[in-house]
Amino acid sequence: MAYEVFLRDIVDFLVAHPQEIVVVQLRWDGVPGDCAHPTDEELAQYLHKAIDDSHGALEAGSLDDMRNLTIDQLREQRKRLLIGGNWDSFSTYTDEGNATISGDTILAQFESLGCSPETCAGKPFVNLQCQATATNIPEVVATSVLSANESNSCLLATKPICDFKTLPWVKTNGGRLQGNQLHVMMNDFVDGATADICVDWSRKRLEN
Repeated sequence: MAYEVFLRDIVDFLVAHPQEIVVVQLRWDGVPGDCAHPTDEELAQYLHKAIDDSHGALEAGSLDDMRNLTIDQLREQRKRLLIGGNWDSFSTYTDEGNATISGDTILAQFESLGCSPETCAGKPFVNLQCQATATNIPEVVATSVLSANESNSCLLATKPICDFKTLPWVKTNGGRLQGNQLHVMMNDFVDGATADICVDWSRKRLEN
C-alpha cells in the first residue's frame, strides 16, 4: 500500500469515528539498508496533506502528546493521529531472531531481552514483535520467487506456526510488564487470536 493511501485511509476512518485515536510508529525493521528511505521532509509533506484532507477535524499528535495528554485531552485537541518514527521504544525485534519459520528464536528473544520492568524502564513503550521475517532467509526468498502464490505464501505459512508459540507466551508472561507503561503487540496482520490476547491483557491491566 502506498504511504499516502495508508494515511488517507486512516484519516477517513478517524473522521468517520470521532472517538477513535490511531498511533503510528514508522519503523524500518527488516528493511535492507540499500533500500531508499524517505526524508523527514517528505514524510511531513504526506502527513500535512492527509491532515488537510480532514478539513479541520484532525491535528497530528506526537510522542509527547501520547505520553502526557489524557485520552479526553487528545480528543478535545483533535490530536487523534499520533505519528512518528524515531521513538526510543523497547523493541524485541532483531534481524537474526525474527528470521525464522518456526518462531522459536522469537521466543528466545522475548526471554533473553528480559522484557521486565527493569530492562524497559525509561522507554516510552514496549514493542513485542511476534511476526517472523522469514524472507530474510535466502532459501525462503528463492521459494517465494519461484513458486509461492496467494495460498502458499511465506507469510501465510509462518504466521500460524509462530502465533501458536508467541501468543501463549504473551498471555502467560505479560504480567512481567504490568505497570503504567504502554505495551504494543505487533503481528504480521491483525487476527481474532491476537485481538483476544490484547483485549484480555488490557482488561487485566485496567483491573490492577
